[in-house]
Amino acid sequence: MDVLFVNFLAYMLWARYAYKKFGAINIYFILVLMITCIAFLGILTVFNGVYYDTFGVRNTTKLSYEPYILCFIVYFILFFPLRNLQLQIDNRSLGFLFGKKFHLFVVGWTVFYTFYLALLCSELLQSLVGGLGNAYEMRHMEGDALYQYDSMFISYIVKGYGFFIYSASSPVLLLYAVIGLRAKKLSKSFAGYLAVLCLLPSLFSSISQGSRGALFADMICYFFYASLFWTIFSKSVKRLVIRYTIIALSLMLVISLIITIQRVGDKDSGSSILRYFGESFPNLGYNMYNQVQFHPMGIRFFPEVVYGDNPPWDSTDESYRYWGDITGVPVINFKTFFGDLYIEFGQILAVVIPLVMCLVMKLIIRRRLSVIVLPIVYYYIQMCSQSFAGFNKTGHFSVFQFEIVLIFSLCLYTLKLIESRNTPKKKRHRLRLN
Repeated sequence: MDVLFVNFLAYMLWARYAYKKFGAINIYFILVLMITCIAFLGILTVFNGVYYDTFGVRNTTKLSYEPYILCFIVYFILFFPLRNLQLQIDNRSLGFLFGKKFHLFVVGWTVFYTFYLALLCSELLQSLVGGLGNAYEMRHMEGDALYQYDSMFISYIVKGYGFFIYSASSPVLLLYAVIGLRAKKLSKSFAGYLAVLCLLPSLFSSISQGSRGALFADMICYFFYASLFWTIFSKSVKRLVIRYTIIALSLMLVISLIITIQRVGDKDSGSSILRYFGESFPNLGYNMYNQVQFHPMGIRFFPEVVYGDNPPWDSTDESYRYWGDITGVPVINFKTFFGDLYIEFGQILAVVIPLVMCLVMKLIIRRRLSVIVLPIVYYYIQMCSQSFAGFNKTGHFSVFQFEIVLIFSLCLYTLKLIESRNTPKKKRHRLRLN
């Protein structure tokens, strides 16, 4: 318990520093606060016995400080590029968004994702009727086959590629809506509808899958949007954002509770939520560190490299059991970002890999965040938002998602060059945000 308490104290001091240095409306502080809360819940879940009820009684005096020091270093490195993110807002960097070419893309995007959102609404209704707890269990058993469509176009183009394009483009389209509304280049109704198309699909998908972790990650990503656009928002918009954020958080908490009750029952719902968000740090010391028999060296994260389309398991649950037997530790459990990398690569690479990620992101962001690299930064934020559980950008789907993100960023850069060369300086769009 002393180790877990000192661990929490370290994160609390870090959160205090981040708050004083960057303020509350800042994604860096929000991520540090997230990990601090997870560290506190780690103490609570052990102190009240919930952890022992699930994993058995453990000797707290045998916990080592070493994995927690390394874990703190990894989180510090991982979040470092996101310190004081500032969006670069000027005519040169954003003016091309309101040119004719990008306008055509916006129109096509709006039509496509209106249909995409309608499909997600249908899936959400199916999950609500069948039970969100059942949806979670079926997703673990059936995986991507949870929702099937007879139409090849819907299955592969709309639902398949639609998700990846949405993940890459939604941050830019939301920026387009916010800037367009603030600069009076878009009507309130159209800007609002674009915002709905940018925010709701991810939320509906998380609910329909019965995933509490995905809902939590969505919440962190929404805070990222709010912190990014906060200086652009007018006072009236800020009030609306605060109001709808409170409503959204309340709904997410209610939905998470419903999912938990349907999965474990009414009596155990409270302890289940506590264990869910509080097990990461205790698991790191009790179940993971110095207990790994074999480090897969990337094969568990990206099994397609070795097994192709025929892995030795048929479902998500079977894959957890398979890798649990090979590594000797329960890989299904939450284990922190460092803990997941430690299982996969060992102690040294578990620190080196986040350091490389940090350096690459610092090179990409440089001094200020531009619209060109916004999709890449959002991909990084998605990874950080679920880092309390482990490393979530695994498998060929995550690789393909990253490829789409890079392609979309390259397209934005190309479009910016074309617009700047073909449009005389006198005719370029002027963005007046005051």
